[in-house]
Amino acid sequence: MKRYNDELLPAWNKDHLNVADANKNMGLAHELLKTDMSNAKLAVEALGSDSKTAWNVFVAENTHRRLVKIGDTANAEVYFKKA
Repeated sequence: MKRYNDELLPAWNKDHLNVADANKNMGLAHELLKTDMSNAKLAVEALGSDSKTAWNVFVAENTHRRLVKIGDTANAEVYFKKA
């Protein structure tokens, strides 16, 4: 497991990622985006759904970078403005 700000980050099992859970969890939405690029809207919807501020910022930055990297500039811009 990785650490961020002295918190253990959860290990994701990519075979059991659930779209319904990802709507409420920025980390899951980010992992779904890694497995399938069509989950960009899901990532935007999940933004701000977690309660831990440090985790939100870390995941939000990485998700925005991933959206830019895959070339989805429209969703990257919406994500950035919402963040």
